[in-house]
Amino acid sequence: MKLLLIIASALVIILIIGAALKQLGLFNASPADAPLKDGKALEPSPLKRRDYLLTKGEATFYQQLRLAIPNGTVLIAKVRLLDLLYFPSGVQNRQSWQNRVQSKHIDFVVCDARDLRPLLAVELDDKSHEREDRKQRDGLVDHVLQSAGLPFHREPAAASYSADRIRAALSAKLTA
Repeated sequence: MKLLLIIASALVIILIIGAALKQLGLFNASPADAPLKDGKALEPSPLKRRDYLLTKGEATFYQQLRLAIPNGTVLIAKVRLLDLLYFPSGVQNRQSWQNRVQSKHIDFVVCDARDLRPLLAVELDDKSHEREDRKQRDGLVDHVLQSAGLPFHREPAAASYSADRIRAALSAKLTA
């Protein structure tokens, strides 16, 4: 009983000290409240979580693409191009190429499930890909993927998709 009283007293003291430190601004409950180097606290972020990572059309395609990929592979969505590719040492014009591709993403990447080695890039082309600026972007992405030796597949957006048809379209590209 005496030990229980000592433990309860210690907990109360710890809570009182913690509350006092927090009141004085010397204790922050979360990393988001941590002071900056200049001692000022960060204001709340205006960013909010999206309801969905994929658009409705992308999600519809994703479900069939997931069924179409071979066993032993995984499907990853919205992958940054520079996370798929790298610059070997000694590359000339590195900064110029990095500037061209740094904000580009691939809709889906089929990877080896054992080591997440990229096997195939998959782009879902909706109507926006008919615009001239998108055609130029797509041409650059295709050129970069081809130069790097990463096979890719462009799928025209549709109201529905067939896993069997997608599997047939990807088959040759995955075995190349």
